[in-house]
Amino acid sequence: MKYLEKHFTSEEIETLINNYPLTGQDGLRKMLAEINISYLAQAYFPKYFNKPFSQFHTSLMKELNWLIENEGKRMVVGVPRGFGKSTLSSFLFPLHILLYKKLQFILLVSATEDIAVPFLQMIKDELTSNDAIIEDFGKLKSSSKWAFNEIWLNNDTCMMIRGIDGSIRGVRYKEHRPSLILADDLIKDDVAESDSAREKLANTYKDSLLNAGDENTRTLVVGTVLHQEDILSELLSPETTGYKQLFFQSVLNWAERSDLWAEWRKLYTSLEDKNREQTAHDFFIAHKDEMLEGARVLWEEKFNYYHLMKKLVDDGESSFYKEMMCQPRGAEDYIFNNIKYFDSLPDLNECNSVMFVDPAMGKRNGDYSAITILSKHKITGYKYVVNGEIRRITPDKLIDLIVEKVKQYEDFIDVLAFESVLFQEYILEDLKKRLKIEGIFHIRIKPVKPRTKKEVRIMQLQPDIANGIIKFNRDSQEYNSQVKDWNPKASHDDAPDSLTGAWELIEKVKKPKQVRPKPSWL
Repeated sequence: MKYLEKHFTSEEIETLINNYPLTGQDGLRKMLAEINISYLAQAYFPKYFNKPFSQFHTSLMKELNWLIENEGKRMVVGVPRGFGKSTLSSFLFPLHILLYKKLQFILLVSATEDIAVPFLQMIKDELTSNDAIIEDFGKLKSSSKWAFNEIWLNNDTCMMIRGIDGSIRGVRYKEHRPSLILADDLIKDDVAESDSAREKLANTYKDSLLNAGDENTRTLVVGTVLHQEDILSELLSPETTGYKQLFFQSVLNWAERSDLWAEWRKLYTSLEDKNREQTAHDFFIAHKDEMLEGARVLWEEKFNYYHLMKKLVDDGESSFYKEMMCQPRGAEDYIFNNIKYFDSLPDLNECNSVMFVDPAMGKRNGDYSAITILSKHKITGYKYVVNGEIRRITPDKLIDLIVEKVKQYEDFIDVLAFESVLFQEYILEDLKKRLKIEGIFHIRIKPVKPRTKKEVRIMQLQPDIANGIIKFNRDSQEYNSQVKDWNPKASHDDAPDSLTGAWELIEKVKKPKQVRPKPSWL
């Protein structure tokens, strides 16, 4: 009834129940499972799907059904590890196609044939021993072929598995080429790390696998991006044409209160506290609403935000961004990958300090507002990112945050600079009024309008970051990550752009004039 009500009116449901049996080849269970794949999963395969689909899974299956309905189309899907992508794409999706004869011939290709064998075996087991399947669809096992890598069904459908490292050319079911080429996990870790292996795999995919079909063949590529230059990354690139591209990350939106999460991280990693995990969790519970403000994840039921933040610390940024964000980091492509951190700050009275704000509108999927407080030691010349913040917040909340930071560092900040272009000028005026109300008159506000290309300006930081002249605060985790992730094609550049503004500003802060005694020889 729960699923019938999603698709039919009360009158239609009553008619269906009165005119059709619940099960059997003409039953409601079979009819409903065809139009609702979440119901198909729970009605026939509860040992694999004992919970309702998340919104992510529902939307993914909707996209996969689009592919069935559009011959000759290609789709590529990047999904983090642990999100059930293979169970959906290589088990449930093929079964939906085979049971209802949506397409005639599926070719499943993985990095090796051995990787694909378990999924075909799961499908064989369900077709031959699942009582509900047999009751509603009959006995589908064919006497023609029922092998470890190939099954022919009595409803004139077929599924084969192959490894991309084997022979793919000329694959046929009777006289038919594949109706669907399903490429799941084409890349192994060792292949991802080898330039020549990645190139060979890409060539095999384009030359052999794509040509195994014909002009009507649908192509689906599913996997986790393991390297910036692997075949999946290439297919997901905005520059690639001919594919419907779907890209998922475990964290959809980072929490706004990065300062509270920085404090939580200190507690969670404190070696002095034997109960640090519980201490950190207690801190989270006490500030839960604030710490989860703005946070959105892909699959709340399995990977909630707190779990993901623990995983980020436990596994390290490199592993987390590769496995959970489909965003692997390679030193060769990231200009600021090896940033240096400070263990302690010098006396800020011995430094020139500036604050630079790069504002944004705070839209859910838009740019971040970024704040950089940068101090330069007057004697050594080292520069310290005392505080770095990136948040998706509305302009009024941004002004609140700026005022909070100004009050925290007002004894040290010499200049507050504000990128002032278009709508940002209105925020600047509101900020000036707010500082006046707060009684903060001694900090000079400097509007800045960039004159050169952003990429060129950010690249100025490279020598100072590479040589450790700019040192970063470990607690500014999200800010630091955006700096490390920056390259000319990066999705977001708010943190490095704000840092660049602060760097340019602090280089122009004039040193106080020194009065030197007259030399004795004059």
